Amino acid sequence: MDIATITIEELKRNFRIFELYNSDDAMKCILICNNLKEGITFSKLRILNVFFNAYLNSVPTDQYEIHTNFTVLFNALLNISKEKESFSIKESLVLDVDYATNNYYEALILSSIGMPSLSLDYEVTGLFPFLASEDPFTINIEKIEVAMKHNIAGVREIIMALSSNFFYLSRILGHNYLQAHALYLQTKQLLLVGIDANEEDIDYLCYYGSLLGASYLPDIANEVLSALKEQYSIEYSRNPNQATKIAEVLTSEFAVLSGESIVEWAKKALSVPKAEIKLQSLVDLKLTVLLKEEILNKKAIWRTLVTMLDYINGNTSDEIGNDLQRQRLSNYPIRVIVRAIELKDYFFAIRCAYLWMTYQKGHGPGLARLSEQTILLALPLFNLQKSVFIFHHNSNSHFFEVDNRLESETFISIKNKFEGNWTVLLGQVTPSQPPSSHGKGPIITESDRYEEALRQMLSFESLTNILKQVPKSEVIRVLEVPGLNLPLSSLFGILCERSMSTLVSDEPQSRTEINKVLIWCDPEGNLFDAYREKEALETLLNKNGIYFESYSFTQCSFELFLSKYVDMKFDLVWIMCHANFDNNDPPSSKLNVSKDQYITLRSLSLLRVKERINRRLLVLNACESGCSPIRYTAMGHVGLSQSLANNFQSVVGHLWPVSSFVATIFGTLLMSKLIEGASWAEAVNNVRIDISKGNKHIEVILTSILGAESQLVESLLNRQEELNKLVYWASPNLYE
Repeated sequence: MDIATITIEELKRNFRIFELYNSDDAMKCILICNNLKEGITFSKLRILNVFFNAYLNSVPTDQYEIHTNFTVLFNALLNISKEKESFSIKESLVLDVDYATNNYYEALILSSIGMPSLSLDYEVTGLFPFLASEDPFTINIEKIEVAMKHNIAGVREIIMALSSNFFYLSRILGHNYLQAHALYLQTKQLLLVGIDANEEDIDYLCYYGSLLGASYLPDIANEVLSALKEQYSIEYSRNPNQATKIAEVLTSEFAVLSGESIVEWAKKALSVPKAEIKLQSLVDLKLTVLLKEEILNKKAIWRTLVTMLDYINGNTSDEIGNDLQRQRLSNYPIRVIVRAIELKDYFFAIRCAYLWMTYQKGHGPGLARLSEQTILLALPLFNLQKSVFIFHHNSNSHFFEVDNRLESETFISIKNKFEGNWTVLLGQVTPSQPPSSHGKGPIITESDRYEEALRQMLSFESLTNILKQVPKSEVIRVLEVPGLNLPLSSLFGILCERSMSTLVSDEPQSRTEINKVLIWCDPEGNLFDAYREKEALETLLNKNGIYFESYSFTQCSFELFLSKYVDMKFDLVWIMCHANFDNNDPPSSKLNVSKDQYITLRSLSLLRVKERINRRLLVLNACESGCSPIRYTAMGHVGLSQSLANNFQSVVGHLWPVSSFVATIFGTLLMSKLIEGASWAEAVNNVRIDISKGNKHIEVILTSILGAESQLVESLLNRQEELNKLVYWASPNLYE
């Protein structure tokens, strides 16, 4: 079979698999695919496009994998057809518009459910037929003008729509400012304003205006501001919904930089006659007004946040979808937190952060005993060259503000180099670009430099004395806003010798006494050090008379894993395997739980951890099992550990990739502490402290618990790694 036939057959197979969403249109698509196998023609492709879109409109947006799979296949079919067949200029342009439109709608779906990076992939793919060059980013205006002369329906509109979404995504992701400005300068000649403007034109101006709030260009800003104000006057009587949309943009940072009164514009937006304001916009506008008041109307602010959370709860089908939406919209609580700090209402800042982080996890506010908890709220406000901490203990909230002793851009550069990752500091004058050798870290030789940079950036010393006042029996719960995957719990825990965990759910229930353990070891058969960990764990459990079930390599079937994971009789579930965290598509992050099969985060989250009297502990001794995507200015809601932790399960995971040997050392020491009766947070922190003291100290402990003849002790003596470095001891974290 040729490539076209293979692609058509794959489309047919997918329509059969997922026909339940719209069987009529699925069957029509299958019939057209059969027809295409007899010969590809322009008319057949266009008919398929119509029914293809009718079918996809029936698939819920949270089933985005189905959408993306179909879009990729249809993209391939259109590209193959254009290469294989001879179409007229007009026919080819029509197919280009179909291609662009399909990818635009896919990009919209992905951005609406909280995955902007994946959305950008489809956004750029949609623009591709109309690009003259990707570097420099150049639109083929001549081709667009030819299409318009041929009266190709929708060509101007789809270019404006794709440009609008590109502006939106660039503002969120922060690394496409230069391309976004170039796109505006090239496409603004297609813009219609005044009475000729339609929805795509207004969106274009609004989203570019919002982008200017992050990357301000005064001359262009004045031009856009003038156009928006003029358009508002027209839409006020012509289309109230569009008038409200414009007024909302004029409450953004763009308007602040342009000297506008954002409160007045918010009030205008809320009072446009006959306007139907969507809840997200309504929340945004209400907060704009409420947060400018000198005395906070805390009841109104609280109701506004809860209304949004209730809406999210009612409009997401699973916990991962809910996590993504709370992450996408966490600018709301962050705005409240910052304003509460300005007005020195520190406990209200804590309450709002706690509410937004835990509301869905506990299916309610869960604030009854918040005042009794010990919480550290950390706000690394790098754009302001300072860090803010609120420490809540014994019903009192203490505020600390420290100036960063290192330039923000320098710190981000050091962090990126250490992690082998790419974090963007929003609002940089020159947005950072991916490193030329972009690959997974961590880079061990950069460990000391990263540790020093963290100390300079966050000035931990100012908090050390007050944190040491917390009794060692208590757990300090850390909440980082926004979430940057910083090893805060590790550094504070080491400095203060206090138990710390990352706050992701309601108040932790008491720890479970470990009576039954599941060990799931090296399903793929290539983590050789994991067998030393397995042997050590079994030795410790046998020595203490604790029942366990242990499975490794070929014993680890996918079906067996599913049945054991949901068995609530296990107090401790211990997994040693490969993991792959996907920053762009977090729900598709994987744990390789059998030789030939992995389970995604979404699938794992659907395996309900049922109610228990006390929590159980899940140890994910796997790479990147504790990190969260750094997208938006947001809390870290989504991740293997973050999303699997709830009121009935705490999770231990790693912030970055970790070697099999170091994971084995960590795992063995952790099990020893847990069996001794330490609380989970205490156990994790004590292991960090032990590892930070170096190889000789670790050797003494391992010898005492396993014996001098242990394979793990022998292996340690033959290794070159200096385990006292941050790269080794700061990676593990407890989420609860």
